[in-house]
Amino acid sequence: MKFFKLLTLLFVLSIVTSVEANEQSDIYQILQDINYTKEVIKKLKTTHKNCKDKVCFNYDALLKQLYVTELGIKEYLNLNVNSIHIKPPKPLAEKLYKVRKN
Repeated sequence: MKFFKLLTLLFVLSIVTSVEANEQSDIYQILQDINYTKEVIKKLKTTHKNCKDKVCFNYDALLKQLYVTELGIKEYLNLNVNSIHIKPPKPLAEKLYKVRKN
């Protein structure tokens, strides 16, 4: 009877560990995607740096937001204690566009 309980406990723990490892792998993939996205945004920023339109996209604000998100993800991955996060990181107050003055 004790052996069966121990075997069941080990089985459950192995499933939990496997799920956590898969989640961490997925989160690392998100970090890689964020890094790729930042590179694309930097290229677009350079391409459209001379925007003369009335409203232009604010690439710097988007890069800052991704940086905050990336730091939050890295902080989560480095936590040694199980904790519950009920809210995502607070977004930056900057808008993702700029309006040129007349």
